[in-house]
Amino acid sequence: MSLPTRLPNLRGLEAFVTVGETRSIRAAAALLNLTPSAVSRRIAALERDLGMPLLARAPQGVSLTRGGKALHQVVAKAFGAIVQHIIRQRGQQPRLVIKAPHSFASGWLARHMPQLRQHFPRTAFTIETSPRIEALTPGEIAIRFGFGDWTDGVATKLVRVPMQAAGGAEWRDRGRLTRSDLRRTRLLVVGGTERVWSRWLSANRLGTLSEREMLSFDNTDVAVRAAAAGTGITLVGAGYREDGEERLVRFPETSADVGAGYYVVVPRRGKRELATRELAQWLVAQFRHGSPGPAATHR
Repeated sequence: MSLPTRLPNLRGLEAFVTVGETRSIRAAAALLNLTPSAVSRRIAALERDLGMPLLARAPQGVSLTRGGKALHQVVAKAFGAIVQHIIRQRGQQPRLVIKAPHSFASGWLARHMPQLRQHFPRTAFTIETSPRIEALTPGEIAIRFGFGDWTDGVATKLVRVPMQAAGGAEWRDRGRLTRSDLRRTRLLVVGGTERVWSRWLSANRLGTLSEREMLSFDNTDVAVRAAAAGTGITLVGAGYREDGEERLVRFPETSADVGAGYYVVVPRRGKRELATRELAQWLVAQFRHGSPGPAATHR
């Protein structure tokens, strides 16, 4: 069967759809295992082929033009149908594992499971929560808090999370947090977030981590409960509600963007690469299109 009109290059359409979902050429490049310049070239070639601009480029990112929005709606739906057809042809239900911090899984992910199931009706999901970062294997995808520099997969930022200090009721009406305050208390540090703490302390000119007495925890939930109980000071996400929030005293003036945030991480290669990539794109799109952030901060 011959087509009445020659189709545009499918690689260009794939790059365009991914940029449309993530609203970021860099994020799309990470998901496609390409360089940002390669993604830009593919989309530029697609724009020449179609004879119209698809993206509006600005210093703060990219957005879809009117024509780009119309094309994205059609092509994204078509690509989704192709993926579902391939899954049916393979004759088995795809299974994907989502590894996430407990705070993320019980907050944001739990609230969005109906939308996830609606978008992936034929996929069987397993949600695993662990305070430890474990190496990814094919068929797994991870949500992690940090700086995106893990070596076992391709990381794409979901949302940036500014950090601020919080403690128990004894800190109420105490005013601005000072170095002297920190010398008289403990820092409640979640394992793996030492770099976050160091940058936050530096941003607030509160000294260094090595100068402070610390207690280490393996997840955020326990650290927050300990802070609310008066054990010390911990870090929480500015604008993100924690479990036990009513007992926390926050120090909003200490809020600092240290470059950390939530990332979705997929294996670089694997037998289920198509399914994990589509799931990663869906997750990125939820945050890019204004979905509320997770209910808690990190691990």
